[in-house]
Amino acid sequence: MAAPAANRGTYEKKLARNISEVLKLKVTAIVSDLADVHDTEDNYEDANVRYVYFKRRNGNELRKTLNMASVCVVDIIRDIKGYMWHNVKQAERIFNEYGELLNKGGIIVFEAYPQKGVTSNIFIYRIFDKIIGYTENSTYTNIKSIYKNNNKIQRLFEEILIKDPDNSVYDLVVYKKNKMFSPKRTDYQKCKWNRCKSFTNEGRQNFRDSDPFVPGKKHFSKCFFLI
Repeated sequence: MAAPAANRGTYEKKLARNISEVLKLKVTAIVSDLADVHDTEDNYEDANVRYVYFKRRNGNELRKTLNMASVCVVDIIRDIKGYMWHNVKQAERIFNEYGELLNKGGIIVFEAYPQKGVTSNIFIYRIFDKIIGYTENSTYTNIKSIYKNNNKIQRLFEEILIKDPDNSVYDLVVYKKNKMFSPKRTDYQKCKWNRCKSFTNEGRQNFRDSDPFVPGKKHFSKCFFLI
């Protein structure tokens, strides 16, 4: 899992543990934020969860951030009011970049809450001295028309809205990557070779087993020589 705009990283750390517990998998979470956030979650690793936080990393550097943690592709990109929200005019580019970093069938997760009208919120604030709901657009609100009118993005991703079980409104939107859309092979292989140089003996077999491509002999030979 990757989260390029995670603030302190608290939710991502909990999510990694929950996924590991429910699915009985070892989960790696690579978390970052552009800001120099204070009191971030400490890096952590045990038999089931590996959590790594990088400060002052821009969302457009996600590939490099993953490579710094010896990760090439992920199954989940969690971008809650983050990189896409701040750069919605570059939505097509971001969808493409995220797609290249996702495994086949991987997902991007954005928030999809409905916006509370500004006028009604002013009225409520004056009477009850509090704000109800959200006054800013969600990422989904900002990108739904872009997705609807962009055939290229639609071919790459399926849009799935997820409702809050305790409410009638949508809470999250998931963009599931088409299984026919694969990461760029050259970038992926370069990352794999960089990984194999730093792998321990214990990780070598995992490297070989986890490769979703079927590399040629030259790829295998170079990697085995390096390790």
